[in-house]
Amino acid sequence: MSNTRLLSRFVHIVFSKTPLYDALAVNSTLELVVEWFTKIHRNGNLIPADFDFTFFFKGIRMLIELDHGTSTAKLIWMLY
Repeated sequence: MSNTRLLSRFVHIVFSKTPLYDALAVNSTLELVVEWFTKIHRNGNLIPADFDFTFFFKGIRMLIELDHGTSTAKLIWMLY
């Protein structure tokens, strides 16, 4: 994730393509998003100002409401 301006687009794509009731797909998506955020942090960059937090938090809210044990744990790990 060397171009942080693409972060919002990438998150939109993977969140939109991930089936909510497929725990493996949700976990893979969350791991991918964690990798992107970690790489941005390691490179000393910040999340871009135009990042779509509304969409991101809507996705998080949907996952919390699903109440999948492993997905919820992975989600909390990602937010940490």
